[in-house]
Amino acid sequence: MRDKKQKYLSLIERARQNYEYKKHANFKWCDECKKAINLWTYWQGLGYEIDTPKIRILLVGQDWGNTDFDGGKTLKNISKINLLSPNEYEKIQYLDGLKPFVTDKNLVELFASIGYPNIDKKRYSDLFFTNISLGYRTINTSAHITKAEIFTDKEIFKELVEILEPKYIIALGKMTYEIILEALGFKTPKISLFNDFIFTQNGLKYNKSKIYVVAHPGGMGSANRKKGDKSNKTSIELQKEDWIKIFFNTT
Repeated sequence: MRDKKQKYLSLIERARQNYEYKKHANFKWCDECKKAINLWTYWQGLGYEIDTPKIRILLVGQDWGNTDFDGGKTLKNISKINLLSPNEYEKIQYLDGLKPFVTDKNLVELFASIGYPNIDKKRYSDLFFTNISLGYRTINTSAHITKAEIFTDKEIFKELVEILEPKYIIALGKMTYEIILEALGFKTPKISLFNDFIFTQNGLKYNKSKIYVVAHPGGMGSANRKKGDKSNKTSIELQKEDWIKIFFNTT
């Protein structure tokens, strides 16, 4: 337990130094990210170093985005959380007082479908959210973001996986999935029909973990998940089926 705690805290510091002491074209560190490896970890995973609980699901996005995207409202929440002692963390949730985006709303629904209701209102000790890139955009678009930039934290991500030892690693979107596989030493598979791949995958084994990819639950990813589907199901219904199949091995 102590070993995991120290490794995790050291990893946070290394992540910070990677951005404070090295130049990155479109990314920087966020000074408000003081108590976790990523701002998204303030949603689920905050306080991991206290008890180092067993992590069932490690959810991985591409990058957090620009910290000014919502006028700094999220950062105000983060700042308030930073003032709390660990036994007070539940007083303030990541999304408190914020207007949730499509990704947030859909994740709340998707996690509820696999037995984690109201993730917007409580933290679960066996969930951990992060992004494969631990930097924060200095621009307001993803148009100029390269895969190489996203890949810059690959070694830190690999170490995070080895510390957490999650049962499931869930990648949001194809590019995040490919970067995760490269970071963990896998060859990237050729995926011609992404939606078919999502539904037929069996997961890749990495030590104690199994790696899966799902559609990104944002607006574009959700729209793409519906492409080619001739049923009357909505995109979120299709995504719920994908998630349920992973965690309950049913169709």
